[in-house]
Amino acid sequence: MEGGFSKAAEKLFISQSAVSQSIKQLENSSRVKLFIRLPRSIKMTKEGEMLFEYVDTALSKIKAGEKILMDMASLKTGGVTVSSSDTFCMYLFPSLLENFSKSYPGIAMNIANKTSSETKELLEKGEADIGIINLYGKNYENLKIWKSYTINDCFIVKKGTLEELGKKRSVTEIAKLNHIMLEKGTSTRAHIDKYFMDYGVEIEAGIELGSVELLLKFASMGMGVSCIAREFLEKSAYNDKVDIVPVKTPVQQRSIGVVTLKGVPVSKAAEAFLRIIMEEE
Repeated sequence: MEGGFSKAAEKLFISQSAVSQSIKQLENSSRVKLFIRLPRSIKMTKEGEMLFEYVDTALSKIKAGEKILMDMASLKTGGVTVSSSDTFCMYLFPSLLENFSKSYPGIAMNIANKTSSETKELLEKGEADIGIINLYGKNYENLKIWKSYTINDCFIVKKGTLEELGKKRSVTEIAKLNHIMLEKGTSTRAHIDKYFMDYGVEIEAGIELGSVELLLKFASMGMGVSCIAREFLEKSAYNDKVDIVPVKTPVQQRSIGVVTLKGVPVSKAAEAFLRIIMEEE
């Protein structure tokens, strides 16, 4: 409270009459007297004091909101949600998250562990900012691809268990082995199934599991053969516990994409995370 309309007018850079007119209009519309005019000053009525408390609180919240916006714009605070499968979370994210947290310690990172199809749905609902998905066999025309990674699938077994390891196996020979596979409904499983179907071979999974980490573990225990992206295998703790089975016909390469929803602006925090991804070798 400035103590008078003239002081308030100076602070607001408007005329005293403009302040007086605004107060008068407010009093007329509310049918409540807000100020008592004294000879050399003004004083708020009880009703005016009550209104002032609410207005002061509202202005404080507006100022706090403006500060938060400025902090978000300067990447001092904020948050970003990335949706990805557990495979990419385990083998692609660690170095990215380390670099991001060092560069932007005030930004919260939320990781949603979802399949590629579920990730696409989260992006479309606005519940995820960035997705990392398998680009195989799906319609992703409404997504913008910022970066893609090529991965090469290979068949693995427990180290030292396969006779004639140097011999290249045909698709039919590979199909006869006991298979440990991801459960149906994932893009990775569909990609491997198609590999066999393209050569007229159908396989039955001896064991179906829900994560690549379990595929690696079971294969390293000698439970059967599994198909794993070589790039992920090389970064895993199981790399020296399994052998790669040579094949005459390699599994077709596939791509992993870092995506956002087309036509939807990304937040400052999401932009920062995308920059980290784009700069990574």
